[in-house]
Amino acid sequence: MNGQQFTSSGVSFTYRPVASVSSVWPPRGAAEGGTPLTVLGSGFSSSAEAMGALRCRFNTTDVAAVYVSDSALACNTTASGVGHSFVEVSTNGREYTSSGVAFEFISLVVQSVEPWSGPELGGTVVTIGGSRLAQVAESLHCDFGDGSSGALVPASAHGSDGVRCVSPSGLPTGWSSIELSAHGTTLRSGSSMYVHSAMHAS
Repeated sequence: MNGQQFTSSGVSFTYRPVASVSSVWPPRGAAEGGTPLTVLGSGFSSSAEAMGALRCRFNTTDVAAVYVSDSALACNTTASGVGHSFVEVSTNGREYTSSGVAFEFISLVVQSVEPWSGPELGGTVVTIGGSRLAQVAESLHCDFGDGSSGALVPASAHGSDGVRCVSPSGLPTGWSSIELSAHGTTLRSGSSMYVHSAMHAS
């Protein structure tokens, strides 16, 4: 108060190494968000996580991060417009790195389904074509049907712009929706196939 006497309360202030981001994995994901992201770099702190100050920022949107080690942390991407977003990290909830490492948000659009029909017994290999689907195939699932009659099955890459899923058994006859999901987040684009009753040769 007077520039001469000072308090002796013993409150400490912690100086941490300057954090930096060197890379992220995976390098791209769906614009709908929800992609688990591993951020590699240096200067990350477990005490920062304990205080809620360890954060990831995608351009101007920030989310909580999970401490893995001094050189790795994890966070989930948020929904964003298509394009590249800089991924920066904070260890105090205020100042962020300026490393310039980018993550690409991509639009996954279904453009075709082959074949467009299959039996209610299931087992039909359905090829779904669309922009850049194969680039994130390891995280994609196909959701056949809806609600109580739906079934979630894994997708596998097919070519440079498609994925394949095997239709499940037990779908009701008629048109059945096919939705794609990535890390549990349903994508905006989908399609449908016609499920017909079992056929028998006499």
